[in-house]
Amino acid sequence: VYARCRPFNSLEKEEGGRQVVKFVDDTSLELDAGARGLRDFTYDGVFSPSQTQEEVYEDTSHLITSAIDGYNVCLFAYGQTGSGKTWTMTGDIDSETNQGITP
Repeated sequence: VYARCRPFNSLEKEEGGRQVVKFVDDTSLELDAGARGLRDFTYDGVFSPSQTQEEVYEDTSHLITSAIDGYNVCLFAYGQTGSGKTWTMTGDIDSETNQGITP
């Protein structure tokens, strides 16, 4: 299981949005849950907003290779509206550097 936090979009930047996720290392993050305090989460891998689509693809490409080789694979994007599911999976199809992880 991987966790990915997408970069802020232009509206979030304009409104002065603040990052509530701290990336502790390659597998864990800390969420500032406001009045509920800090919450720690550990995954097989985490991707920060500064990581590129290419880096996400490089770390997950073995799954796509397995699917092409005939193995059952599931890439499941989960999260609330606007959390970056479509961005991670498809990215910007007109951009050479920001394409998603799907071929």
